[in-house]
Amino acid sequence: MTPKAKCISYWLILTLIGGVLLAQMGGSAIRVVKIHFFFNAVRAKLIDVSVAEIQQFSFGEHGGMETAFVPKITYEYEVAGRQYSSSRYCFTGRGADRLWAEKVANSYVKGYDIHVLYDPGDPGYSVMTRDVPKDARGQIVVGVIGGLFCLVSAGIFLWRLRRPAAEIHET
Repeated sequence: MTPKAKCISYWLILTLIGGVLLAQMGGSAIRVVKIHFFFNAVRAKLIDVSVAEIQQFSFGEHGGMETAFVPKITYEYEVAGRQYSSSRYCFTGRGADRLWAEKVANSYVKGYDIHVLYDPGDPGYSVMTRDVPKDARGQIVVGVIGGLFCLVSAGIFLWRLRRPAAEIHET
């Protein structure tokens, strides 16, 4: 294999790996869309309301881990005669500043009934809000681009593997 062919093969492998990572990032946004359109609503009882501190990866200027806050609103609900409990406010689980988390938590009162959304295929998986995060559209685009990277680089890589065999048969 010539140095140029090795370089192209390495580039294709790196493109494929990068595409898989991008597609994974977009996959979470697709799950948000699934919640938005396909989850069922059910009445739930608020058990506890608080604010939790979490560590999350930041895509900001410096990257790395950052401290964020999420509303931790524990609720119980019943589906098909079975009891479930969760504290998932929104699908992404990403936090924000303390003021936002406190504002959300303070809008709920322990003991009140609310409606939550659950996955009909897995009733133990539920969220409180149908809101699609602002960054979900961007994540979907990233996922589609990642998928295209995967397809194109895998196609070219497979084509290059088969090409020498085709050239041998022509001579």
